[in-house]
Amino acid sequence: MKNTLNEIWQFLGALYGGFIIGILYRIFSLMRLPFPNKWVNAALDILFYALAGAAAAFTLLTVNGGEIRLFILMSMGLGIWIFISCSRNLIKYLFEICKKLLVKQK
Repeated sequence: MKNTLNEIWQFLGALYGGFIIGILYRIFSLMRLPFPNKWVNAALDILFYALAGAAAAFTLLTVNGGEIRLFILMSMGLGIWIFISCSRNLIKYLFEICKKLLVKQK
C-alpha cells in the first residue's frame, strides 16, 4: 500500500541524486579550464551528459522503480541547484587560500 510517507524518502533520494549530478557538473567544469580547444570541450560535454543521464536514470530506478514523477524531477533539479550555489563560494574560498599560500612561498 502506497502512502505519502514514501514520497518523503523519494524526495530525499532524488535530492541526493541531484547532488551527485551537481558534483559531476563541478568536476567537468574544472576539467574544461585547461583545454581551450572546442573539440575537447565538446567531448567533455558529451561525457558529462552521458554520466548525468545515467545518474538520473539510476536515481529514478532506485528511488521509485523508474516511475517519472514531476516532484522527483524537481527535487533532482533542486539538488543540482543547491550544490552548485553552495560549491561556488566554497571553490572561490579554496582558491583564495591556495593563492595566499603561493604568494607567501615566493
